[in-house]
Amino acid sequence: MKKYFSLLIILIVVSCNQTDNSSQNKELDYDINGNWCFLNKSGVYTESFFSKDFFQVYNKYLGMSPEFNYHIVDDTLFSTFSTGKNVKTQKSVLSWLNEDKIILRTGTGADTMERVKVGDYLLGSIDPKIDSLNFSTAFNNRNDNYLVKRGILTKEEVEAFRKSQTIPEDVQEKLKQKK
Repeated sequence: MKKYFSLLIILIVVSCNQTDNSSQNKELDYDINGNWCFLNKSGVYTESFFSKDFFQVYNKYLGMSPEFNYHIVDDTLFSTFSTGKNVKTQKSVLSWLNEDKIILRTGTGADTMERVKVGDYLLGSIDPKIDSLNFSTAFNNRNDNYLVKRGILTKEEVEAFRKSQTIPEDVQEKLKQKK
C-alpha cells in the first residue's frame, strides 16, 4: 500500500512540474507587437505601440515619445534611446498574464498593459501630429471606455465632463483615491 501511495505522490509531482514548464514555454510564444494601453504611475491613461524593433508611448499630457529601440531576451525587454551623444538603456521585466495582458516592471514601478484589439486611428497606423483631430477624438474615446470598464468613472460622469469640460468634485476624489 505504501508503494502505491509513494508512486501516486511521485506522479502528481511530475505532472505538476510538466504543467508549470508548459505554461512557462507558452509565455515565450506571446507577441508584444501592436497597440497597448495602461494607466501610468501618475494614473494617466497611456497608449504604446510596439513594432518589431521599436516602440513609442503617447498620453495627452506628455504627447508622443521618441522611438525607443528594443529587443527581448527571455523575459526581459531592453530598450535604448539615443540623444545623439548619449545612449540610455533601460531594462524591464515582462510578466505575461495572458496574450493580451502583460506587466512591465522597471526600476521605478510596474505598468499592467492591455492589448488594444480594435480601434481607429491607433499609434503605428497614423501620425498623431498629422491627423491630430481624428487621433485625439479616438484616443479620448478609448480613454473614457478604459476608465468606465474598470469602474473608475461611470458613463454618466464621462458625459457630464464632456458637456461641462470640468471634472466634477466627486470624480476628482475618486481619481485621487486611485493613485
